[in-house]
Amino acid sequence: MAALVFGNRAEAATAFVDQLEQGGGLPNLAFSVCYPPFDAIRTEPAWKAFLARHRLRECPYASPWPVGAAP
Repeated sequence: MAALVFGNRAEAATAFVDQLEQGGGLPNLAFSVCYPPFDAIRTEPAWKAFLARHRLRECPYASPWPVGAAP
């Protein structure tokens, strides 16, 4: 999460994929794939390769984060 906050998308995507695959995070995949703060890594090669390896599609509910401006 720190890499994402500091704008290092490639590092964040790689760390996130490693956590899912090696850290036992795959059971949480349904939540993780659609988690809005991770929208920034959806275009990263590590994320795209992860989806292809596991035959997954992008979250159909993905939207820019934050979802909308405050009223």
